[in-house]
Amino acid sequence: MTAYRISLKRVMVLAMDQLSSGLVKLPVGILNAQDFKTCGHTFRQYLDRHPYWAALVKANPGLSPYSLRHGYAYRGALAGIPLRQLAASMGHDVRTHMKHYGQWTDEDGLDAAFGAANAKLTASLTKRQQQMQQMQQ
Repeated sequence: MTAYRISLKRVMVLAMDQLSSGLVKLPVGILNAQDFKTCGHTFRQYLDRHPYWAALVKANPGLSPYSLRHGYAYRGALAGIPLRQLAASMGHDVRTHMKHYGQWTDEDGLDAAFGAANAKLTASLTKRQQQMQQMQQ
């Protein structure tokens, strides 16, 4: 089993635990859906029947249920969730993720990511140097 499938399995277990807790209530049509396409169609119907969703769509032309998925990917990237884990949590591989969500990589994001990585590496090296000096004394 690949790492991708293991990660997706773990995410599904966590989601099922949350669903089993009773904190999340899903319509029966979604719970009983036989495949993702049916589940998606049922979810869309569920949203379309709620005035809150209609108000959101009116205020945000072009909003669709898939916007929720795109928002998840965008916020995950901003939060610094590693690409492999973010892609796996969405049920696809890194290549598919980059194809659909890779446009959110920009110069500021690259600078921030490499700045954070460099700071972490520098801190690690500094700590190691201090440990070596203490051992020599």
